[in-house]
Amino acid sequence: MNWYQNPTVAAIIGGVVGAVITAAASIFIWQKTNRVRRVDCIINDASSLLTFSDTIRSELEVKYSGEQATSVFLFNLEVFNSGNQAVGNQPVLIRLDNNAKIVGYSLKTEPEVGFGKISELQRQNGQLDLSIELLNPGDRVYLELISVNNTSELIEVYMKNAVI
Repeated sequence: MNWYQNPTVAAIIGGVVGAVITAAASIFIWQKTNRVRRVDCIINDASSLLTFSDTIRSELEVKYSGEQATSVFLFNLEVFNSGNQAVGNQPVLIRLDNNAKIVGYSLKTEPEVGFGKISELQRQNGQLDLSIELLNPGDRVYLELISVNNTSELIEVYMKNAVI
């Protein structure tokens, strides 16, 4: 008797094939029904917009709005929905070091049309608090932030995530 005619081998092969099909179907259903709300942030390298040679640094005076500026930094951030569910009222809290002052920022969204409102809740010295009304899966907010008088390239971003 050949192995493929043996009822025991047929039962074992049938059981294995059935288990594989059941596992594949279970994984497929789990992925379709798994709901995740998650927002991530990418912080790109900080760029110093004001660099001088040490030989002239002590003789050079740079002012911004009448105040002495020791450094000027540009920070690029990207906030995006990496989950598969929409996220509403997403806070984004940005903190720089104690001496820093945020002098300006610009926002760009992807998609450009039909994006929810982005509100500035607070901006003072080295702190910027934003609220994003709605982030659908795959939506992105690009933020360019300019600050003066940073003592370092340190930037901290706080966001609240919800997993359901």
